[in-house]
Amino acid sequence: MNLPKSKLTLSTPRAGVSSRLFAWCTATCMACLAGVTHGTDFRDASWGMSLEEVIALHGEQLPADRRQGRIAYDGKLAGLDVLIYYRFDETGVLAEAGYEVLTDEEDGAAAIDAYDKLNTLLRRKYQDAQTPQLSWTNRVFEPKPQQWGRAVLIGHLTYDWRYAAERTAITHQLSGNRRMIKHLLRYEAQAEQSTQDVLGDL
Repeated sequence: MNLPKSKLTLSTPRAGVSSRLFAWCTATCMACLAGVTHGTDFRDASWGMSLEEVIALHGEQLPADRRQGRIAYDGKLAGLDVLIYYRFDETGVLAEAGYEVLTDEEDGAAAIDAYDKLNTLLRRKYQDAQTPQLSWTNRVFEPKPQQWGRAVLIGHLTYDWRYAAERTAITHQLSGNRRMIKHLLRYEAQAEQSTQDVLGDL
């Protein structure tokens, strides 16, 4: 199945902009997709951090949302408005984080463009990853790629991409329900097996 081409593509540097600056900007976007510093798992955070430690990473920035077991901040990712969120398990340590992409909730085509843009960066970073899986609950729009935005909006089509890194499970999803779009890029801590557990599985 051929996926519709995104209208948003990574362009080459324009005249007057150095290739070095362009490469830096691209690398910065990709770095935000996961921790690249040794010992980090999501941006500058590591699994197992406390709420206070995560808050300290954002300095004086005030949370946009805070509730039991969760805190979130306004931010940007690859030029897209996002909510950067962190979830803490029952013991109070960081176990999940990610980005909720803030797109027009009624513009399915724009949501697909945003999804394709982020997925291009993800697949550039994780080069052995698979292409997104498309799931249809109603195939009436499947032969009409120009209508896939509408299909997402009304819940007929879901995009799903997954990747298992060493310490992190990454999920990138785009879905809709009752004309409401949900675009989520989620990072979850992988459970570590003890040596004894592994030996028991042999």
